[in-house]
Amino acid sequence: MPRTASKLQLSGVGWGWSPDTIPIDYLQSPQHNEVAYLVGPNSRDPDSSLGLRIPSCSMNAPSTMPAFHRPANHLPGEAGLWIFVLGDMTIFALLFAVFIYYRNENLEMYLSSQRELNQNFGALNTLLLLTSSWFVALGIQLEREGRANSAMHLFSVAWLCGVGFAIIKIVEYGQKIKHGITLTTNEFFTFYYMLTGIHFMHVTIGLCVLTFIILHLRQPEPHNRMLLEGGATYWHMVDLLWIVLFPLLYLMK
Repeated sequence: MPRTASKLQLSGVGWGWSPDTIPIDYLQSPQHNEVAYLVGPNSRDPDSSLGLRIPSCSMNAPSTMPAFHRPANHLPGEAGLWIFVLGDMTIFALLFAVFIYYRNENLEMYLSSQRELNQNFGALNTLLLLTSSWFVALGIQLEREGRANSAMHLFSVAWLCGVGFAIIKIVEYGQKIKHGITLTTNEFFTFYYMLTGIHFMHVTIGLCVLTFIILHLRQPEPHNRMLLEGGATYWHMVDLLWIVLFPLLYLMK
């Protein structure tokens, strides 16, 4: 049937619109994929003369919006936490750069002072933090699978590894102070106490975060997954900082 007009009368049934004229090309555009067909002036009579009717069943919007679900590959935790993590790591990177600069200015003194450090303590602490981060990652995975009780146990093991790190570090500090090695001994130990001390503060905060997560997992579901992922992200940052600190202070020649 030839179309002699560029606009057709729309009945508006099901749209909630008053009758109006709408261009045919608008309704036929790719982004409007509703089913439409030609009918007579009486929109309920498909056998009458030329007109346009759009079935109301395809026009009615759903009464409720679908539930929102975070994608599987989302960024863990809050976006604001990542700003903090990146900022914190940037500050540490600047401190590392300053340490390397002054180390190169007086390499012999730095190397002789480095020999006063206990590499066994440093290696054991590295192993403890790596193991702790592994248990935290496993705990997050179990919580996502709905196994909150098992996740709580893994977070508890991660917490114990963190406490072990703190105890070893306190023992190491005690040995240094007992032998008269303090913050003012020389430039190397000024950096040593400053860098490891700031990191120790991060470990302490991280242990508090893990404690909160363990208590949260003991509560009935649902659990705040964003909170859990944020706490895990912070603890992984603490681990990463030590992975850089250990070779920088204890091993680098």
